[in-house]
Amino acid sequence: MAPMPAEAKPAGSLSVDVAALRLAIEDGIATFGPRYPKGPQYFQQLAELEEKRSAAGGGTPEQKQKIEVALKSLWRRQCSRHAAAEVRFASEQEEP
Repeated sequence: MAPMPAEAKPAGSLSVDVAALRLAIEDGIATFGPRYPKGPQYFQQLAELEEKRSAAGGGTPEQKQKIEVALKSLWRRQCSRHAAAEVRFASEQEEP
């Protein structure tokens, strides 16, 4: 097996694409409205994490890691809420 290049990162260390996360939250709000009630809260959390990420630019690796973990957690919560809203939306559209 060939050695991994020094610049390669393990999958668990990848950074969250903040622009994609923002678009996913916007889509959830636009598509599901009140069935996606945490959307505004997710926007607030994302803004706070972006600010912390920017401020930690020169910080320690541990500080940067903590922010990335929080962003990944927000991404997972957003995805699960989006999926739950899709299920509720689909069940509302079915004929009784």
